Amino acid sequence: CYLTLADILSKDAARLDTFIFIGRTLLLRQRYKEAKKIFIKTLNLTSETKNRRERGLIYGYMAECYLGMNDKSKALLNFCKQIPFFDDIDDIEGKCETLRHLIEEKRLINDANWTMRLCKNRIELSQKGSIDLQVISLGEFF
Repeated sequence: CYLTLADILSKDAARLDTFIFIGRTLLLRQRYKEAKKIFIKTLNLTSETKNRRERGLIYGYMAECYLGMNDKSKALLNFCKQIPFFDDIDDIEGKCETLRHLIEEKRLINDANWTMRLCKNRIELSQKGSIDLQVISLGEFF
């Protein structure tokens, strides 16, 4: 059902955005295995040279799926896979989302110094975005 909607879309960018939206919706509903399947399918539609922004975000979302399934080692692996794509994320919301994933990774390995630095960077970066993004970033910090 989920895959059919995105398969209908002919443009690659629209298809990727649709898959990511579906995966995030499943993730928010704590349907981690289903979300992971969607993200894996979406990742397979991207390439190393194209869609780098999407690849970076997908790795972070996959890490969240693994956290939800209590697989900490695969979560950490996917958080680390996300790092090389940070510079390819050209929007404030995407960068804040990536920083949120990196904060979670540092929290998992009990690295308080890096966690605090990344939180500070995320709050500063969010000030360039919408008021909603600023509130979300501050709310997650406290």
